[in-house]
Amino acid sequence: MSYQAFLIAPFATGLDTDLSPWLLPQDAFSSIVNGHINHGVIEKREGYSKLGDITYDGGSTPGNRVMGLERYIDSDNVKEVIAFDTKRASAYNPTTMVFDAIDTADIMTGGDTDYIWADNWASTASSTDSTLYRLYFTNGKPLASGKDGIRYYNGGSTTLPFNPTINSMNTILGCKLIFAFHDRLLLLHTIEGNSTNVYPQRARWSQAQNPGTSGAFTDEWDDAVAGKGGYVDAPTGDHIISAQFVQNRLIVFFTDSVWSLSPTADPALPFRWDKINDFRSCDGKMTTAQFDRYVLAAGIRGITATDGVETQRMDERIENFVDDTINSGQFDKVFSKRDFGERKLWMLYPSENSDDADAALIYDEESSAFSIYTISMNVLGYGGAAQDSDLEDFGQDTLLDFGEAGLNDFYFDAGAEIFLGGDRSGQVFTLGLPGDEGNINFELMSAAWNPWMQEGKQSQMGYVDLYIDTNQYTKLEVSFFVNNDPSSYRTTYSDPYASTTVNMLPNLLERGTISNITQANPGNVGSNNHGLTTGDKVFIYGVEGMLSINDEELTVTVVDDSNFTIGVDTSAYGAYTSGGVITERKFFSSKVWKRIYAGGTGYQHRMKIESSGITKPVRIHAFMPWFKPRGQRPI
Repeated sequence: MSYQAFLIAPFATGLDTDLSPWLLPQDAFSSIVNGHINHGVIEKREGYSKLGDITYDGGSTPGNRVMGLERYIDSDNVKEVIAFDTKRASAYNPTTMVFDAIDTADIMTGGDTDYIWADNWASTASSTDSTLYRLYFTNGKPLASGKDGIRYYNGGSTTLPFNPTINSMNTILGCKLIFAFHDRLLLLHTIEGNSTNVYPQRARWSQAQNPGTSGAFTDEWDDAVAGKGGYVDAPTGDHIISAQFVQNRLIVFFTDSVWSLSPTADPALPFRWDKINDFRSCDGKMTTAQFDRYVLAAGIRGITATDGVETQRMDERIENFVDDTINSGQFDKVFSKRDFGERKLWMLYPSENSDDADAALIYDEESSAFSIYTISMNVLGYGGAAQDSDLEDFGQDTLLDFGEAGLNDFYFDAGAEIFLGGDRSGQVFTLGLPGDEGNINFELMSAAWNPWMQEGKQSQMGYVDLYIDTNQYTKLEVSFFVNNDPSSYRTTYSDPYASTTVNMLPNLLERGTISNITQANPGNVGSNNHGLTTGDKVFIYGVEGMLSINDEELTVTVVDDSNFTIGVDTSAYGAYTSGGVITERKFFSSKVWKRIYAGGTGYQHRMKIESSGITKPVRIHAFMPWFKPRGQRPI
């Protein structure tokens, strides 16, 4: 019997670690690292490029670990990127490309888990009073000695403390969460009167349209006057952990229950608590993320979604991921944020043996597929481009490995939303824009394949065709395994029975492979049995080290059967390190089928694909393994 093709496309399942490999859907992966599913295509993730450093005192003092990335929106709807570390708030200066501290002295005493919670507030009563456009923020600690507590920024030269009076005797010293909700400023899990008066079930609000200012007693927060300030405590002994909106309801996660806070028509009690369930679904302030129809939350019991009526697990394909992979002792360092442009949720997490976030769980909103990035960021947030940018603003090294189809990725208009990451040394990066990250190792391990498994037969896999986007520099390391049955993506696999390296070039009529190129005038190319003649015009692709030689039309002068010169002075080029093919045609961007030979026989077959390098993209549209049946599996 001849080989039969079995097309696997499009890809939608993604990472699935709950089933044995032979039970997985054919498009699933027991491992997918530094890659994701995007519109049915497997893609290697891109890197990041530095946006700027947080600096103190004009740059003489570097910032600390980044604890928040927010945007201040002023009365003209202009967005300013604000980065917070453990001590100060800093505004981005697009001219100097640094984050300058807003205040001249420290305003916070935050620790490693005191992440910033912030929200923009603007009065609906006035669109011209710039003082009523504020970014309120808190690190969750009470006001003491002029530091911490609640503060706000309104575009001025300082941030301002905010500890309004709630009656003639008490003030608000701090809170855990802040929201602009129903024309009021809403505080959750408050600290009032003194630092020991903590109200972990409390929702407290200001009057509508104006939360007032700090200082002498005013009535914006007065809880004794109907229609002014007030509060309502949830009837539970649980503590508020985090919260996010679903439409016009605030879903609030407590230590062992989930509640909703909804607006009412009663001006004396404008909000009410409604209990949703008694499920422990959230174990970190920054683990929640808002979607249109539900709020996602992560806890030691898993990843859940709450729509205001019920709470359900949404991690069925990786049900044991949280328990097996995340360091439960550092769960308060899990940080979730949606990348709206890419329609992906990022969840930074500390892995089992790490005290800080060193990886990210990625959730593709279109396919519901999960994958993993190995990346060390502390927080995520959003920024704006501040000015128009195009190809001229990016260096050749950044664009070197991107074909024409990807050039539009390097244009931003001034109103564009950019996804940002902050690390633990005061640096802020633009994510998805390669340039400053080191080597990115992409890896995936397929499900176990055998079209005749249900018949109890073994099969022989002759070869696999990959449908890919072409690229001049990317190479794939492809390995084949047979009959091994690892139970999770972290299991060490046995040695493959076959491995090969595949370039991602289209059909350019290859004439040979390169073993060496000298730094000389003219440069000499080593290629055994090249078969070329003097005067031939050729191109070289895939050379490592001597990158400048790639994609140039070269004229051959034959030295012998294994050497020829190319009429180019390569003495100033980088030293050749490895790789390279000689072709008759010039590279062009396209999609192409690449065939990789396997040959193994067994009851299940698996394929592993790896690719390393900086800004070396991988896009795989389909697998097409070719099988034919063999005898019954021996018992």
